[in-house]
Amino acid sequence: MNYLWTILICIGILAVAFGGGEVLPVMINSCQQALELTFSFVCVYVVWLGFFNVLKATGIMNFLSRLLSPVIDKVYGKVNQEAKEYLLLNLSGNLLGLGNASTPSAVKAVSILEKDTKGKCSFATTMLFVLNATSLQLLPTTVIGMRATFGSANPADIIAPTLVSTCISTVFGALLVHCFVKK
Repeated sequence: MNYLWTILICIGILAVAFGGGEVLPVMINSCQQALELTFSFVCVYVVWLGFFNVLKATGIMNFLSRLLSPVIDKVYGKVNQEAKEYLLLNLSGNLLGLGNASTPSAVKAVSILEKDTKGKCSFATTMLFVLNATSLQLLPTTVIGMRATFGSANPADIIAPTLVSTCISTVFGALLVHCFVKK
């Protein structure tokens, strides 16, 4: 792999050196666009992660996890209260279309769920992976933010198609887990 990266870097240097002055401005412009996109994502994630931290600090997340405990138990099987809170954080992040922002709560939930499994993936962890991959989204905020950043006339036009496609993939994925993974 190191050889591959070395070759790619050398090709890049040669392209800049012999590109007739056209390559460098394009590279600089692309870097600027990448940074703008990154900062727009950071803003969305900061807002929602801050919101999730407020919910957790005020105890609302604990209340919601107790309220939704039957649903979480039905989906993930029996899990402890701490894992339920992180599963609920992850689920709510995915429902809001914040896939990357919900990753820290998924990692924490997996660390709690896998404490006593002796290296085997539990039903709850498998379901978490599948639900994260299929990512049911009621409001795809990340994609809407990208579309708004790039000047879309109607950035929210994707809500209905996203809802339909993620519902189908999530239901199908959850059914496969229930069919092929032991509780």
